[in-house]
Amino acid sequence: MNQPQVSIFPAEMTTALYRRAIASAWRQKMLNETGSDQYGPHSLTVERIEMAIALHIECVLINEYGEVQGAAAALALLTDMLEPSLLTAPPVLTARGCEVMAEMYRTLPAAFDDFCSTGVTLYEGEV
Repeated sequence: MNQPQVSIFPAEMTTALYRRAIASAWRQKMLNETGSDQYGPHSLTVERIEMAIALHIECVLINEYGEVQGAAAALALLTDMLEPSLLTAPPVLTARGCEVMAEMYRTLPAAFDDFCSTGVTLYEGEV
């Protein structure tokens, strides 16, 4: 498992950065493999992928293990999903990252895109 680097940033910010990097890497991987920004019924925008990660990975761990331990487990998983060269090269998913994302999208309900179309956002102040 990749170990998160000691950070001067709060854990919430580090998690958000990893979430964005994973979303970008997954979108690029799908574009390279399929030439499409669709994955089944799902639109692959970085923002929608981030929302899926937050709701279907991070929230599951927080609900299962509690806020502190769940958030730590989520950050550890997200860290393990990316190659450690994140700060020096474009983000690339590890084999585990590819497996986690493929499984998440395999089980993601089609209604998720309808939910995202409501304008809900992960970040305060965005529309």
